[in-house]
Amino acid sequence: DEEYTITLLTVLVFGGGTAPMVKYLYRPEDRYVAYKRRTLQHAKPGDELRVLSCIHEQDNVNTALALLQASGHSHDSPIYVYVLHLRRLIGRTDAVLDPHKRRNETFSSVSALSQSDHIVNAFRQFEQQHSDGVWVLPYICISPYNTMHDDVCSLALDKKVTLVILPFHKNVKADGSIIFVNPAVRSVNVNVLRYAPCSVAILVDHGISDCGKLLQHVAVYFLGGADDREALAYGSRMAKRAAIRLTVVRFLPPKVWREEGQEEKMDDKMLTQFQHEMVDGKQVVYREKVVQDGEGTVAVIRQTSAEFNLLIMGRRKGKDSPLTTGMSMWSEYPELAGDHRRLAGRDGFRRPGVHAGGAAAGDGDGSSGARCG
Repeated sequence: DEEYTITLLTVLVFGGGTAPMVKYLYRPEDRYVAYKRRTLQHAKPGDELRVLSCIHEQDNVNTALALLQASGHSHDSPIYVYVLHLRRLIGRTDAVLDPHKRRNETFSSVSALSQSDHIVNAFRQFEQQHSDGVWVLPYICISPYNTMHDDVCSLALDKKVTLVILPFHKNVKADGSIIFVNPAVRSVNVNVLRYAPCSVAILVDHGISDCGKLLQHVAVYFLGGADDREALAYGSRMAKRAAIRLTVVRFLPPKVWREEGQEEKMDDKMLTQFQHEMVDGKQVVYREKVVQDGEGTVAVIRQTSAEFNLLIMGRRKGKDSPLTTGMSMWSEYPELAGDHRRLAGRDGFRRPGVHAGGAAAGDGDGSSGARCG
């Protein structure tokens, strides 16, 4: 009896401790953290752009396609779009991450097509319309929400993706009404931002899916830092390769508050190069705005946003600046760019648009933001 008791206790101790130990030791995210992030600002001229566009439902499609069209493509600098339809795993079946298979059957009814088929068909049509420089490669992911980010990051790593596009977890329709997606989508976005091996864009749809409008006038709101430099690189690509008008608005604190650290020098260098190579006062415009605090920054954005279809800004997580003072009290959604957190809320702009948040290199955490208006 004593030996049986000792054996039973040993089994309980080692058996009960195995699951927590495996969970602690097995961290698939570690391979993404150790990987050097791919970024737009470090891409060479003429490089192909590899994009992973994540779709939860059909309402996400038009917004993603509008951003892809604005991203610019050509025969010499094509866009490879990896479309990933994300679906929640229900039941006890195994998780799936596979290429989407074309159906060979001839359907007599559109209703016979699955949601994935409809999503992929929309991207296939986009590919046909832009056959000079767009390639679409569809995938499907069926997994629990708590591990879905691993599938996204894994595919981004394997395909050497530069930009992951994620839909925000709620949409604002053209009439101002708000549509909420499953709150678990938000946790997926947060985890992808944390572990992605590349830049990340979070899109907030402010009604563009209703209007079907193209993005023709883009603004980059530049406060400084690695994330905003990545946002500027994205905006620059748009202006170079698409019929896009680009306006860059740089926010500056009063001279007595300005710093001259390494980040500021890198900002100045990139903006000086941008002004020298691209600004012409018509198609590409550069402005500077001096503001006292975050409230002043948001006021400028609200005053100027009506000029643009798309607003782009870095997420700036953990970056303290007079330009963002007081913004934390407005922050419902820390996964978005600081100034855009309020704009995505109930008091945000009620105009057709998108918000994108993307990842950067250097000391930035790999996120920037944009929104169409």
